[in-house]
Amino acid sequence: MELILSITAIIISVVSIIVSVVIYVIGVKRDKKQATLDAVNILQEQVFDKLNLYTNAEIEDI
Repeated sequence: MELILSITAIIISVVSIIVSVVIYVIGVKRDKKQATLDAVNILQEQVFDKLNLYTNAEIEDI
């Protein structure tokens, strides 16, 4: 009986470790995607939005 309880405890521990690792990996992937979205947002604010300030005459001069 004690052997069965020990094996069950080990199985539960291993499963919880696997679930923790999977959750960590998913979190890392999500953080990378969020960082990419943030970088694109900053790029758009700093570069692309300022392109709208140029007039047609200034564009022709360039």
